[in-house]
Amino acid sequence: MSSFSSRHPRLPAERFLWAVLTPDLPTAALRRMNSAKTRAVLDEAFASHLPMELGQVAAAYTLLPDGTVLACALPDTALEEPELADAVTLAPATLPQWLDQSADPEQLNVLIRSHEPDVVTVARRRRSAVLTGAVALLAAAVWIGLERRADASRVDRMEAESAISRLTTSADAVAIGLTPSANLRPDSFAFVIDRELAKLRATRNKQASLGLSDAVDPLASLLARWPSGVKTQVQSLSATPGLLSVSVLVPELADAERLSAALAGTQGWESSQPQITSNGKRVQVLISLKPAPKRSVDKGPTP
Repeated sequence: MSSFSSRHPRLPAERFLWAVLTPDLPTAALRRMNSAKTRAVLDEAFASHLPMELGQVAAAYTLLPDGTVLACALPDTALEEPELADAVTLAPATLPQWLDQSADPEQLNVLIRSHEPDVVTVARRRRSAVLTGAVALLAAAVWIGLERRADASRVDRMEAESAISRLTTSADAVAIGLTPSANLRPDSFAFVIDRELAKLRATRNKQASLGLSDAVDPLASLLARWPSGVKTQVQSLSATPGLLSVSVLVPELADAERLSAALAGTQGWESSQPQITSNGKRVQVLISLKPAPKRSVDKGPTP
């Protein structure tokens, strides 16, 4: 007996039963030699070449260069020999001399499937259990990470909503007639107003030093006319003592007309012709207002 060791013995080729098979299988199936379907077709083809029942042998197969399959089998009676009791793998040391094609005899390990040694089965199941456990731990770690991100997102949202609530109920918001809403977002009208008010406060001292008037009152007059039922997205809002300018996006043309008509009635101001453009999805409205000229009062003839 030719042998690498007692756990991996290699027997002479003449101890095995051989056959070259031409199964009706696609090339892709032949590359998966140990799959259940491929194995069933090869076993059926090999059975007709054996002098005994297929269930009485340990068989193995390997693909040959010309696309045929080399079949190799060792009778079960040979596996009962004492020197093979500790075998973990068992294959021929060489190929049969009559075979005119090359192949690797190491691919013809017959101790597989129902003939697989218990030690190999236990090791394989242990590896499978370790892999399953590792996948479970990884999934748990991913789930915990996602939950932490979700919690952080919920905290951020609560803080943002609290900040919005404080903003819309502040004295400045009340002074300009802003109505608090549960649906305000950081890109909403309230935030645009707050930003503009902050700009006005920052320049108030400079305006006073230059003898300029405060623009808060004109802005408050404009916002007091703002229609509450029109959904708007403010692009820009500029307020000076001599000019009020607003650029907004609205869903429909009717909304643009309603907004223009409402702002045109701002007390003490005159509106120029609004510029309304549509891109098919949203409507842009540009509105400019200038101070209305003061009307003189006719007191009649001087006595």
